[in-house]
Amino acid sequence: MVLSDCYSWDNEQSGHARLGDPRRTRRLVSLTSSLAQHAGLSIVKSSQSTAQVEGAYRLIRNPSVSPQAIAEAGFTATVRACEAHPLLLALEDTTTINFSHSTASDDQGNTTTNPKTRGLLAHSVLMYAPDSALPVGFIEQQRWSRVTDTYGVKHQRKERPCEEKESYRWQQASERMAERLGEIQKRVITVCDREADIWHYLHYKVSHGQRFVVRTAQNSRLEEAPGKLFELPEVLATAGSHTLNVMQKGGRAARQARMFIRYSEVSIKIATTAARRSRSRMSVAGSSQRTVPAGIC
Repeated sequence: MVLSDCYSWDNEQSGHARLGDPRRTRRLVSLTSSLAQHAGLSIVKSSQSTAQVEGAYRLIRNPSVSPQAIAEAGFTATVRACEAHPLLLALEDTTTINFSHSTASDDQGNTTTNPKTRGLLAHSVLMYAPDSALPVGFIEQQRWSRVTDTYGVKHQRKERPCEEKESYRWQQASERMAERLGEIQKRVITVCDREADIWHYLHYKVSHGQRFVVRTAQNSRLEEAPGKLFELPEVLATAGSHTLNVMQKGGRAARQARMFIRYSEVSIKIATTAARRSRSRMSVAGSSQRTVPAGIC
């Protein structure tokens, strides 16, 4: 991407940020387009003069410049870009940003099970257009630092309401995405990994008519059958098949894998009385190879 393209792109993303003064917005566009042109470099190394460096840090330290206002400008640009696509995938995940340098701030919380780690967490929703195989932009992002004093309270999770847990951010992200997208939300399928296998989150998606695909993590009990969720695909009839090209390492030729699909509607059995009163039905699907070629683990 050449500099002119970077500036044009970032002007679309940040040019409408409401920072209280149009000069701040122009400075923001100049700063972020310079960083985009020099991806991976610091502000100092990506700036062309001392004046640019000083201007960038004045902008960052200005108490009138709200990070959320900058983010909202980007989310608004994403909504405009989404209008052109008939189908959208909302790729949702949580990322840890670790700071291992000795100058890492003590007021940053842990990001792993190691209490000595320091950093931030970011829960993001990236819109992706499968028709063009291109990312569209972020529609939501939350950033936070854990409170160090609360380290080791995982055993209390059953006593805390879901609104006080980190996992509640999954539902908040869906709420904010739907609010911003409006009617476009009907074209969206949310795609998540195992971290999103949270009953309250799945119940929210089902009850609000939001389509989603979540990789299962919990081997839950079922309302309709005596077995558990992971056992269900094995007893279902095959609904169809799909052939995938599987790339190989070490210069070996790609192979084809024929995957057989099974699915069924289920109701997950929930332990709490309050959750049982709001039972949701959802579809579960599984895929597998019937035979695996020799030498393939």
